[in-house]
Amino acid sequence: MSEQKPVVVSRAAARRFLIRRTGLGRLPGEGPRWPGPDHTVDAVRTLEYVQVDPMQVLARNHDLVLGARVRDYRPEILDSLLYRERRLVEVVARNRYIVPVEDYPLFRVRFAEIERSERPKLAHLEPVMERVLRRIEREGPLSSLDFEDEETLSGWWDLDGQARTRVVRQALEWLWHFGRLAVSRRENGRRYFDLPERLLGPSAKPAPYEPARAGGAVGPEGPDAEAAARDDLARKYFRAMGLADPTDWSFAWSRYRAPEKRALVERFAAAGEIVAVSVEGVRRTYYVPAAEVDDLLASGAIEFEPEVRFLPPLDNLIWLRSRLMDLFGFEYRWEAYVPAVKRKYGPYTCPILCGDTFAGRMDARVDRETGTLVVNGLWWERGDEGRERTCVPPVPRRRFLDALDEWARLNGAERVSDPAGVLRT
Repeated sequence: MSEQKPVVVSRAAARRFLIRRTGLGRLPGEGPRWPGPDHTVDAVRTLEYVQVDPMQVLARNHDLVLGARVRDYRPEILDSLLYRERRLVEVVARNRYIVPVEDYPLFRVRFAEIERSERPKLAHLEPVMERVLRRIEREGPLSSLDFEDEETLSGWWDLDGQARTRVVRQALEWLWHFGRLAVSRRENGRRYFDLPERLLGPSAKPAPYEPARAGGAVGPEGPDAEAAARDDLARKYFRAMGLADPTDWSFAWSRYRAPEKRALVERFAAAGEIVAVSVEGVRRTYYVPAAEVDDLLASGAIEFEPEVRFLPPLDNLIWLRSRLMDLFGFEYRWEAYVPAVKRKYGPYTCPILCGDTFAGRMDARVDRETGTLVVNGLWWERGDEGRERTCVPPVPRRRFLDALDEWARLNGAERVSDPAGVLRT
């Protein structure tokens, strides 16, 4: 099949398409796409993934992503789906994700890719990894605290060069990255690991690691089988992105050189699986799954309720920062790892979506002792004449404050504090 011609859409159509497909846009008179906690798995399936991050200035990133979309969402719902019902599972690709459990086999090719690349560099950890695996085989789920080894090592994260990370913790982490362990449960944020086949069934059992070949195979042996597996993972990536950018560093959740990216995109386009998209006024070419072209073309005519939503730094809609700028004209940088003196806004500043416009950003934290959401800063985007403005589309102040109260509850806070008085303007 020959490659289809690019479709041409406006910026408004492109951004509304993305908002709609990620469950954030609601038409006038329409209810929420996911009307209750029982729809949490449906939300993850539609989004394809939710990113996990350990930082807890506010609630966990994945809870904030789902809480912005699923009515009456509660963190314990997700924990049950992950660690008791096993309908969702944590995986490692280019980042850490929560995905539907039926998609776990798609990531096995990525686990093997990581193992081939990294395990030959970890000879010093081999005895520890072997000991950890054997003990978990015998005893079941264990955390790093269940091992008495006190040996430590240093890594890139130890800026002063001091060895603070326990070797056994690194062994557990790498075995998870290799797909040889899976997260069984979390207790107060601490992960307990078990064998994937014990948690998820026999099909999750990894192939034996063969050091002489610098890595084990995934599924049926041979390059053709691995290429097919990588293609399947790429298809999930295109579905997750909606409008994919081949220059994305995490493209297809694998490691592709630039010529390989081009070849994959050309092959998928020629097969009619994806279609090139030209957005008016944007130089970059995006790619949409062919099955969603009609939705994209129809999105320019829709209008959303001007609802207020606070999105976390790793939300699916804003993860591609270049796309965020291209389509929304919104420049965003997560400053959590930026030295305080170089921050423009704050360490955990969250974009504010109003309708189909990113109208501002808020820096906040949760004081867990007092159950308070502390607002440190609030910045509105500038209007067409360069003046700072209120939410666009216009949102009544009461609606904005109600949305903030709801967001505070999602973050586990009972009240909102405004020590700098930024909410009064």
